[in-house]
Amino acid sequence: RGGHFTMDTAGTQAIVGFAEGEPAGGAAAEITLESAFGVVYLTAQSPEGGLADDGKLLISAIARARNQGAIIVEDTLRYEDGDGPIVMEPVAAVFTLQREGAPTVHILDHQGVKRGDTVPVEDDVFRIDTGRDQTPYYLVEY
Repeated sequence: RGGHFTMDTAGTQAIVGFAEGEPAGGAAAEITLESAFGVVYLTAQSPEGGLADDGKLLISAIARARNQGAIIVEDTLRYEDGDGPIVMEPVAAVFTLQREGAPTVHILDHQGVKRGDTVPVEDDVFRIDTGRDQTPYYLVEY
């Protein structure tokens, strides 16, 4: 129950693992997990674009999955009901963007389509919460 790694490339920035409260800085953003565990990627949408200049950046945020009814004690599966549905552990993270422009952060559905609602952005800072928003996908548009 520990450890994490980060990634910082021209096209993708990520934090993966147990990193609650530990900011992961990169060229495009600082990402701080508010969840105990998370897998959070910020990726440029176009193959030739990068985080510094692409007009669309995709956020994917996911954690652990269990069947509904599973009993977890101290992060160890003790009993798992064989019936679903599978329930995703929520991920919350704060992003501080480090590039020019006023972004809009769209909440996407599970097919990657804009739902019509957005996440508030103030001074290039916004918070995602997959439990609140019921999705693992967000689109940052400039």
